[in-house]
Amino acid sequence: MAPSASVFHYATACFEGLKAFRGHDGKLRLLRPQHNCARMLASATRISLPEFAPDQLLKLIEKLLIIDAPRWLPADRAGNSLYIRPTLIGTDDSLGFQPPQEALLFVIVSYWPNTKPQGLRLLASNKDIVRAWPGGVGLRETLWRITGRLCLRIPMPRGWGLTRCFGCLGPRGRSLRRGRRISLFSGGRRPDGWRWSLRR
Repeated sequence: MAPSASVFHYATACFEGLKAFRGHDGKLRLLRPQHNCARMLASATRISLPEFAPDQLLKLIEKLLIIDAPRWLPADRAGNSLYIRPTLIGTDDSLGFQPPQEALLFVIVSYWPNTKPQGLRLLASNKDIVRAWPGGVGLRETLWRITGRLCLRIPMPRGWGLTRCFGCLGPRGRSLRRGRRISLFSGGRRPDGWRWSLRR
């Protein structure tokens, strides 16, 4: 790939993250992979990357698992998983600021051993660090959105034992943005009764 490729200069890249689990019955499972593939297309469209067929991406993932799952997730080792990272990057050999006409789609997998739950310890981000904003790319898995979170992770000493960092926004930091790999069920009491919210 040329050093002038679009991905290196304009962050024209998007990705998804999902897992393949080995169940206690020996079966291999993916949880709603069609939603990940559809969201990746939405991410690609949002940052002007070439479109692709989500169903073809899903077939690619399934074929990759046929090859790699027996080695990394044997049927007698339940509870382990493979982290799957499909990625699309702009590869145009041009420094011009324009939507990429060429792209590379690839999928990598990483073994994810079953770990014991450690509980959940949370930290809200500083008010001067905003991870996403309405109208931005907060709903998309893009480099633009992800790299901004590095500043949330680097300053936290390992000794704090934190497991998640939530991004808050708004004048008083009362609006909660989704955390990494987590769904949040929350409730709050209002004059007219309780209000419940589920964030995925």
